[in-house]
Amino acid sequence: MRVFSFVASCRGEQSITARFSDLAAKRLALRAAEIGVSVDYECIRADQLRIDFCRGCESCFREGVCPLDCHDDLGTLKQKMLEADVLLFCSPVYTGSLSGSAKAVIDRLGYWTHREELAGKTAAALVTTSHSHGDQTAEHLAHALRAMGAAVAYAGSVSRHFGPVNFYLPDQLEPELDKICEKLLDCRRDPAAYIREEQDRAFAALNQHFRQSRLFSELTETKPRRELLVWEERGFARYASLSGCIRENGPPEIFCWR
Repeated sequence: MRVFSFVASCRGEQSITARFSDLAAKRLALRAAEIGVSVDYECIRADQLRIDFCRGCESCFREGVCPLDCHDDLGTLKQKMLEADVLLFCSPVYTGSLSGSAKAVIDRLGYWTHREELAGKTAAALVTTSHSHGDQTAEHLAHALRAMGAAVAYAGSVSRHFGPVNFYLPDQLEPELDKICEKLLDCRRDPAAYIREEQDRAFAALNQHFRQSRLFSELTETKPRRELLVWEERGFARYASLSGCIRENGPPEIFCWR
């Protein structure tokens, strides 16, 4: 099982967020080994990458290509995210919200929300905080992952000082690590069960939007946007919901675009 973690912290090896990710992955590997599954874990921190800010050109929506991908490292990051069986997206809390690195990546992945690029992939949002806004930030991150089609098994935070789960207190951290692992393994078995109602509603709305886009393209004899072609190529138009699509197709590994 391939587990990939992106840690949106530029603190380097001293990053507590990276340590949280490593501990969760280590615990997951131990739990997975008990059921005969090996874990291949890779973690990349924001300080190891160059990620430029989105310019709002909408080339990704129209053509399916971000012109910045050939100038920075986001293309590599995207590939690792798509190849993973389990995706951990991790961020510290900065000024009550996501880090700038996390937001920069999410903004550049905006077109993934129109393509359900993470459809059925098991994901988790891991957040660290000094003492506040941890769970709100984790939910913010989880919302972005769900918008891309991911089955988010866990969204939570640990604190360095005050909070319900203290990173430095084993009696609080250990149960949280167990919870993360149990959720991730359960989601791997049945990702459709972790798809939320709002994800299915968004999927249905996109289906209607793309039907209208196809009709408009045919009537005006204009080139359809790449996102429409991707939706049709993946056969999403045949399904009324994202959860239904995932249930019928089985584990996300079989999706042809991986």
